[in-house]
Amino acid sequence: MTAHCSFPRSKPTPSYYVVMVDLGRLGLTANVEPEKTRADIIDDIKHGQYHGEIAFIHFCADGLVEDVTREIIEAAELELKTEARDRADRIANERDHNRKLRVEV
Repeated sequence: MTAHCSFPRSKPTPSYYVVMVDLGRLGLTANVEPEKTRADIIDDIKHGQYHGEIAFIHFCADGLVEDVTREIIEAAELELKTEARDRADRIANERDHNRKLRVEV
């Protein structure tokens, strides 16, 4: 026995991010790559992939547009701060280790 839905199936709507970058005198450019996730956008911001100032970041899904500029940029800044702190801790631990080795010898 098979079951059938009585309502028509709707096509899945794609979701994607739009990153609008202000290039100054050159104008604005929109970066739209449907395969990029939130994490990918954050990673791109952290690594300086967007040349110019980010004007806005919109998340488009199900026919709706949501402005996620602040939360995405804050997430990227938090990750950068965390990475910098981890790097500083690693360097300090390495120096402490090397100092202990010199004292023991």
